[in-house]
Amino acid sequence: MKKTVLLALILTLSLAAFAQQEMILPTIPGTGHGNGPSTAQIVSVEVKFLTALLGLTQAQQDQATVLFTAAETAKAKFAADIPTQEAAVTKAILANDSAGITKATNAIGADTAGIAAADANAQKDFYQLLTADQKLKYAALLVGEFGPSHGSGHGHAN
Repeated sequence: MKKTVLLALILTLSLAAFAQQEMILPTIPGTGHGNGPSTAQIVSVEVKFLTALLGLTQAQQDQATVLFTAAETAKAKFAADIPTQEAAVTKAILANDSAGITKATNAIGADTAGIAAADANAQKDFYQLLTADQKLKYAALLVGEFGPSHGSGHGHAN
């Protein structure tokens, strides 16, 4: 009996804590779904950060804005498909449909790869806009972000 009461109390407190959390969902351009920042806001923050870090000229800022806007737009299209595919996985599980699971999970993988490729290609194109000094600073940022101690967890401990 005590265990049941304790479990009910924990569940009630957990639900209350969860209900107080505001969920920030990414905004999918053109759909009105989500309550996260817009593409323009995301790009603006990224360009401001890079300007502060690298001392970008106005021309570089303008070009970076174009590159990162295109990337965010492409990424949003892939991201918009993921919930549909996740629902398809659930449906396939409940229907005992191995082929459906494979199809939907492959689509999730392709969407995820599309997001990564859009981001990496924008980064690659942005890198070409930089001076030699800016490239050194940007490379240090990328190594810190994507280097051995980040990402998949297969890096070396510091």
